[in-house]
Amino acid sequence: MTEGPVKCVKTNYKVILSGDSNVGKTSITLRYVNKTYSSEYKTTIGSDIFHKEIQADGEVLDMALWDTAGSEKYQSVFKNYYRGSDVVFLVFDLTNQSSLQSLPKWYNEYKSVDSVDDKDVLVVVVGNKCDLQDQRQVQEEGREWAEQNGFTYAETSASNDIGISDLFSSVLRLKKQMSFEYPIPPPLPVVEITTLPNAKKCC
Repeated sequence: MTEGPVKCVKTNYKVILSGDSNVGKTSITLRYVNKTYSSEYKTTIGSDIFHKEIQADGEVLDMALWDTAGSEKYQSVFKNYYRGSDVVFLVFDLTNQSSLQSLPKWYNEYKSVDSVDDKDVLVVVVGNKCDLQDQRQVQEEGREWAEQNGFTYAETSASNDIGISDLFSSVLRLKKQMSFEYPIPPPLPVVEITTLPNAKKCC
């Protein structure tokens, strides 16, 4: 008797990338989804949606990444984006202190959505541009703020492809753990960079 094809269970994850303009939300998304990077900065208008499908352990994971605009003029529609989200990335620029100081504002936007339930949503604070060590303005403040609020923390560089794959792999693992009622997700590993020759500007 010939057995039919094995059916995979499909799980859909809605991932929101939130934060100020020019912190690298689009660059992180494109590096992960398309494995590409462009140094030319283009402002996101409203939101762009990208999909990444992964197969693991007999399961198909479809990640819908919502790359949102960092401009305040779009904040009135942000509540629609947050509804039904599974993961929220609060992204800031490690070379820009003010982008870290804006994170409470972006988190409050997410919290203001009536249908959001914290226990079902993984919140990850992402410090981007970790390759620019000589321009770094934020040292441990990002990690400390994440820990104070029970969030997961990670650092990345979209331009040099540092920590991107680890970030999303860890997010998928943590989401599975949360389904088994993990109270607070453990922190993501942070890539330590001691020296980086010829550092260049990135998003």
